[in-house]
Amino acid sequence: MKKLFLIGFIAWVSFSCESEKGWQVTLHGTVGFPQANGVIKLEQLNVITEGKEQIIELNKDYTYSQKVRIEEPGYYRLNFYGTQFVDFIIDKSDIEVNVDGNDPNGFVEIKGSPDMDLVNKVQEITAENQQNPRMVELNDEFNKARALNDKARMEEIQEEYMAVYNQGIDKVAALLKEQGPSVAVINLLTASNFLDRDRYFDLY
Repeated sequence: MKKLFLIGFIAWVSFSCESEKGWQVTLHGTVGFPQANGVIKLEQLNVITEGKEQIIELNKDYTYSQKVRIEEPGYYRLNFYGTQFVDFIIDKSDIEVNVDGNDPNGFVEIKGSPDMDLVNKVQEITAENQQNPRMVELNDEFNKARALNDKARMEEIQEEYMAVYNQGIDKVAALLKEQGPSVAVINLLTASNFLDRDRYFDLY
């Protein structure tokens, strides 16, 4: 009898430890235009296993707050009524996601996620880099040189273009180094091709 009790106790402890694996964060926010009888879902991306979907209830004041247990950092998606979808990264911090809720391209605001802040900053730097006035000028000059079949000038322009381009990419590399290992950093390094592996080998 004691042996059976001991086995049962060990099984209960193991189950309790398993159920408490990971950590808990709070996901909260406001929906500007909720849909009657609609459903808000939290989905874990890149997961095949069933049961990774949670239903989030909206309060009468159009706010929501949901405790989420995380076993490892990763990408998640908030599905607002099958109309508006918001992808973001959950790690150790609580996150606030505010949306319109009635428009696929509607208002979205994500607060409290260092990973998403990093992704947004990288996108901002790369956009500024692409819109650099000197790069626009060099592109025009290159087209003129190509029309004249001036290969020497084309090579000169390409070298200067890459030098200006790398100034912006150097900022991205420095930002990733400062951030340290994270889901966002790993994703940017593996899913993006704007960082030259040979030039920034110390990041890989």
